[in-house]
Amino acid sequence: MKKVAEVVIKHDILVIADDIYTSLSFQNPFVPIASLPGMKERTICINSFSKNFLMTGWRVGNIVAPAKFINVIRRINETMVYAAPNISQRAAIHALRHRDEFVPPFVEEYKQRMYYASERVNKIPWMSVLYPPKGSFYLFINIKKSGLTSVEAMLKILEEAHVLTLPGSEFGTSGEGFIRLCCTVGIEELGKAFDRIEKMEI
Repeated sequence: MKKVAEVVIKHDILVIADDIYTSLSFQNPFVPIASLPGMKERTICINSFSKNFLMTGWRVGNIVAPAKFINVIRRINETMVYAAPNISQRAAIHALRHRDEFVPPFVEEYKQRMYYASERVNKIPWMSVLYPPKGSFYLFINIKKSGLTSVEAMLKILEEAHVLTLPGSEFGTSGEGFIRLCCTVGIEELGKAFDRIEKMEI
C-alpha cells in the first residue's frame, strides 16, 4: 500500500477504497489506505454493514472522506435515496454498540470455513489455492489443470456436483482459469459440497 500511496501522491490521484471486509481479516489487522501519510485528504472510504456486521439487505453503509467530497455525495444521495430506513439505522447502532461481543465469533467461524475449504480444494487434483486465506469468505480457485474455461468449469460443477460457483472471467480477463467459491455455509455443508466435487470426472 505504501508503494500505491507513493504513486497516488506523486500524480495527485483520488483513491476510492472499497473497505467493506475490514472485520474479516484473519492474519493481520486491517489497515485502511487512508491511514497512510498524505492519503487521508485524497481517499474516499466506502464501508457497509452488510459484511462486517452480517447485515446484508439492511442497506446501511457509510463513507469517510474529506468534506468537499461528502458534500457532493450528500447532495446526490438526498435526491436519490434520502435516508436508510429507520429500522436499519437502529440495527446499525446496536451493531456498533455490541460489535466486540458478536464480531470476533463470526469472524472466527468464517476463518475456520475458509481454512477448511482451502484444504479440501488442494486435495482435488485439478483445483488449487496458492496461499492460505487471509480474509473475507471467498476463495479464488485455480482450475487451469482441468483444461476447462472458467465458465465451462462453473457449469460442470453446477450440473454434476450441484454446487454454485462464479466463473473467474466475470472479474476480467485475468480471472480466466479460476472460479470463485463463496463459503457462507457451515463446514458440514461445505464438506458435502466437496464430497460431490471430488467424485466428478475431469
